[in-house]
Amino acid sequence: MQQTDHFLARPSKRDLPYILVLIVAYLAFERISDIHEHKGLPVTAWNPGLGLMFGFMFRNLFRGCVAMFLGMALSGPIVINSALAWPATVVIAGTVTFCYGATALAAKSLLAFDTSLNRIGDIRTFLLVGIAGAALSCLLLTAALTLTGHLIADDVVPASLPLLVGDVIGIGVVTPLVLRWPTLTEGFADASLRAASLKAPACAALIGIAIWLVLREDNAIGTRYFYIFFLPVIAAALRFGLDGACMTLASVQIALVVFVSNAGITASVFTMYQSSMIVLTATALLVGAVVTEKNAAAAAAKVADERLKQIESSAARADRFHLVSGMTSALSHEISQPLTAARALARSAVMRSELTTPGDTERLRENLNGVVQNIDTAGEILRRMREFLQRGEPEKTHADLRLIVEDALALLKPLLDQKRVRVQATELVGDLTLSCDRIQIQQIIMNLIGNAVEAITTRGIRNGQVTIGARALADPPRIEVFVRDNGPGIARSIVDHIFEPLMTSRSEGLGLGLAVCANIVEAHSGRIWLERSKPGDTEFRFWLPAEPQGESIG
Repeated sequence: MQQTDHFLARPSKRDLPYILVLIVAYLAFERISDIHEHKGLPVTAWNPGLGLMFGFMFRNLFRGCVAMFLGMALSGPIVINSALAWPATVVIAGTVTFCYGATALAAKSLLAFDTSLNRIGDIRTFLLVGIAGAALSCLLLTAALTLTGHLIADDVVPASLPLLVGDVIGIGVVTPLVLRWPTLTEGFADASLRAASLKAPACAALIGIAIWLVLREDNAIGTRYFYIFFLPVIAAALRFGLDGACMTLASVQIALVVFVSNAGITASVFTMYQSSMIVLTATALLVGAVVTEKNAAAAAAKVADERLKQIESSAARADRFHLVSGMTSALSHEISQPLTAARALARSAVMRSELTTPGDTERLRENLNGVVQNIDTAGEILRRMREFLQRGEPEKTHADLRLIVEDALALLKPLLDQKRVRVQATELVGDLTLSCDRIQIQQIIMNLIGNAVEAITTRGIRNGQVTIGARALADPPRIEVFVRDNGPGIARSIVDHIFEPLMTSRSEGLGLGLAVCANIVEAHSGRIWLERSKPGDTEFRFWLPAEPQGESIG
């Protein structure tokens, strides 16, 4: 962090203007805080100058310490009109500067204190080191003045208690504003602060009522009503986090000081109020830190969620392009069936064209129509694949599975006739309406039947038979399809990996057909599996979500 880098920066000539500005600001705060000397101790009901310097010590230790030392040394003769000799004033200034400088150094070096105060642990550390610095300073000053005879035993508590309270409240109210100032300035244009400005009059009115109740003539009543101050401060902390708590605390403290200075309240009574103000300050800062940390965690979670979505999208895109690499090879596998059928039909047409028998004209026309149909199917597969890669999802339309099966069998007919394998589609039961990419589902059916036919013919099995069927199921509504054959079955060693790319039991196979089928089914929110595999009885199944009732077929 930039603040950490500058904390122990080496002194340079550029420090002089900052130090002069800090000294002027410190003397101005000493003037408005009504600081005075009591038995040699610089006492005030609140010490905003100390809070300012303590905050800047965390920004740059050298600047803060030099400005505090010179400011306190000049404050004695200029603001307080101290009765102490100049050397005593310098000693007091040096002692106080040493205490708070050492405290700031310990907080940054030993406690890993983060000056942004974004975490509740940093607020606890801040309150701890602030009270420790005030207590150490009060103890050393009181001991030194007692040893030099400026204080007697009866003066220790009346003189040191206001000093301790004023220093603690000055640190608690002003130092967080100094440390959070970059965040506050960045948020001035935020919509949340514009909304807060609309509520400022109500908050000011509540503070005014609380001050009127607190500063009535009956001090007992005032003490009892002091906790009304908690309402606006805690409300601001809950709504706007630590920044809201800091701004409201400063407003309450300034208003309290202004009214006290005009109400004729004694210093001892005001010190009592300031003791309660310490409790309010600690509570508001802790509540504000909790809210700020919660908001930061929520914002981080939102960013992480968006990042996760981007990663998932990238992963899906990468998976799709990974599929492309497989589908590039799979294209030859997927379109080989319609192209093989087209080639067979074309050869048959050429052979028949060489014949002059008039009765073969109709057969020639059927073969040529088959060629066109299979080439169109291959082109449609390529087009759908290109669109799937662009969109990442299938092009779904309303379809009847019976028609899809019929088209698939029509395209496979030349292969079936050549291989002499019989295919039956006799178990198509129920309403088989679904929303799908019919070309892709047709690919699955052709792939499963083609694999079965190849397995049967490769092993030389006679009376080869493939059965395809489908039925409508409920809970959830789906259509389950099966393709059963009496082939040799699938090797047990590859059963568990049958749908993985490059996994095949055939020496000439690419091992991509079933992987493509699995991707198509997954893209349709369905499932595909191997139901059973043994010689003479192998069955694949897949299901797809059914079309909601009431939808018409397009």
